[in-house]
Amino acid sequence: MLIGWHLSQELPAEVARSLLAEVAEQVEEFSRRGYGLILVGERDGLAEALTNVGVAVPDRITPSTRPNSASSWRTSRYRRP
Repeated sequence: MLIGWHLSQELPAEVARSLLAEVAEQVEEFSRRGYGLILVGERDGLAEALTNVGVAVPDRITPSTRPNSASSWRTSRYRRP
């Protein structure tokens, strides 16, 4: 199952904090139910929001900036240890 969230870096800080808190609550729910999580990219404030709900920042994948980067991370195989 693939579920994702995207938060623009251009959102005002107050709006971003509120949305990150909602995302963190959903991540906590998935984590509690045993789903594996990965973070694609990064977002300022995410680590703090996750800490507030007791969840560690998941393993991260950083997409490349090559022209085909959008498809390259989708097709790569990511395996958890």
